[in-house]
Amino acid sequence: MTLSNLPKNLNFVLIDDDVIQLFLIKKTLNDKFSQSTITSFSMPEAALEHIYTLKDGDFENQIILLDLNMPAMTGWDVLDNLKQKYGNNLPSNARVYILSSSDLPEDIKKSTEYDMVAGFYSKPLDKLKIDEIMESTFS
Repeated sequence: MTLSNLPKNLNFVLIDDDVIQLFLIKKTLNDKFSQSTITSFSMPEAALEHIYTLKDGDFENQIILLDLNMPAMTGWDVLDNLKQKYGNNLPSNARVYILSSSDLPEDIKKSTEYDMVAGFYSKPLDKLKIDEIMESTFS
């Protein structure tokens, strides 16, 4: 699949405690994928509740962009909760991409320990990184 023929029904879940980052990421995604559903959460607990309500079919074309450094519940905690609920992979091959201000080698290495994590990207999210995520998800 090429970037020119991506599915029209992309579903994004954004999880980041920084509301400014959420706004910027949502705007960037809306500019590129105007027909997509973008749901954002500044509280990871609320994001998990939302994800847990999804049926298997709802996970198709699902992309979760997850920040690591959040105060009460970290991105690692989110991944551990998802792994506990769904096992090593999310239904319908939904993908998690870490989008973090941290680019520490140990964080990047640790992210590879989660099969559901398809990639690690440094903030800010730009159109080139979005293209890389789409290529990775749908190739």
